[in-house]
Amino acid sequence: MADLDAATGWRPLGDTPIRLGLGPANYAGQAAAFAAAVCRYDPDVSAEVVMRRGEGGFGFPADVYLETARLGDLDVQIEQLRRVIGRYTHLVADAFLPIFGRLNGTSVEGDLPALRQAGVQVALLAHGSEVRHPVRHRERNEHSPFRDAPEEAVARMASRAERNHRVAQRSGLPLFVTTPDLLADLPEARWAPVVVDVDAWASAHPVLGRPRPVVLHAPSARWLKGTDRILPVLTELHDEGTIDLRLAEELAWTDLRELVRTADVVLDQFALGSYGTFAVEAMAAGRPVLGYLDERTRELMAEPPPIVNATPETLREELTALIADPPRAARIGRESVEYTREWHDGRRTARVLEAFLRG
Repeated sequence: MADLDAATGWRPLGDTPIRLGLGPANYAGQAAAFAAAVCRYDPDVSAEVVMRRGEGGFGFPADVYLETARLGDLDVQIEQLRRVIGRYTHLVADAFLPIFGRLNGTSVEGDLPALRQAGVQVALLAHGSEVRHPVRHRERNEHSPFRDAPEEAVARMASRAERNHRVAQRSGLPLFVTTPDLLADLPEARWAPVVVDVDAWASAHPVLGRPRPVVLHAPSARWLKGTDRILPVLTELHDEGTIDLRLAEELAWTDLRELVRTADVVLDQFALGSYGTFAVEAMAAGRPVLGYLDERTRELMAEPPPIVNATPETLREELTALIADPPRAARIGRESVEYTREWHDGRRTARVLEAFLRG
C-alpha cells in the first residue's frame, strides 16, 4: 500500500482497489481536502485531483491543473479522456462542471454516457451557487443577497440551478453537498461536511489579548457575503477606535491563513444564512466567528456550530458585547476548535462518502 503524499495529503493514484478522481472545480480546495480525508481513513483508496485554473485565483493543491482558456482545445479534451477512462474506478464530479473539457458541452451531464460506458462510478458534489436557487432563497431568507441582485443576474443563476437540479434528478447518481443549507435546494443529497486540516490552522495567538482587537473580514465575493451591509457599522467601530478592522480581499491562501491565525475575531457572511470553508478555517484557528445562520439551516443540523449569530442589524450589538467579554470570546474559540475536530476534520466526510466508494 502506497503512503500518503507528504505534500498533498492523499495517496497518489496507483494500484489500489479504488482509484478516485475528484474535480474539476476544487472550490476552496475542497476536492483536495476530500481526497486527503478519504485516503487517510481508507487504505484501499488512491486519488487524483484535477482543477480548472484561470487568471489569478487561489493556489489550492491538485495533481493536474487545466487552463480554463484551453478547455475547448481537442488535445486537452483527449488528454482528459485518457486520464479518466481506464484509470479511475470512481469519480466525484464537483460543481456540475464537465470532466472532458468542453468536448460534450458545458455541463457534466454531457460526459455521463461515456463515463457510464467505461464503468466509472460517478457521484455529484455541489458547493453552492451552482444549485442554490436564488428566487427560492430570497423567498425564505429575509437577508438573502439575491434581494439586491439585478433581475437579469437572478434569472441567469436560477436557470443554472434549475438545469443542475434536472441533471441531478435525471442521472440518479449519488449526490452530496458541502454546506448544510444546500439540503433545502437538494433534499435528496447528503451533507458531506467541508474538510479542513485542523492542525494546520492551529494558533497559539491569544483571543482579545490586545487593547484594540483585530477584526477580520475576508469576503470571497462581497455581494454574497453581505459585506456592503456590514461595512458602515465596521467602519464606525474602526474610526471610534473600538476595533482594528482588517478587510482582506484577493489574498493568496497562505497569506490569508496567517491573518486568520492572528486575528481576534473573524466575520464570515451576513446574507446566505449558512457557513462555509472560511468560517471553518477560522474556527479551527480558535477564533470566535460571527456570521448569520438562518433558522432553517440550524434545523437541518444535528449540532449547529458555535458561531455567534448576527445579522447586519444586530452586528454592532453582538460584536461589541463579544469584545467586551474576553473570557466568553476565549471559550467560544476553544469550542470552535472542538467543533471543527468533531465535524470538519474529514472523518465524517469520509464516512459519508464510504457508501458511494464501497457500493
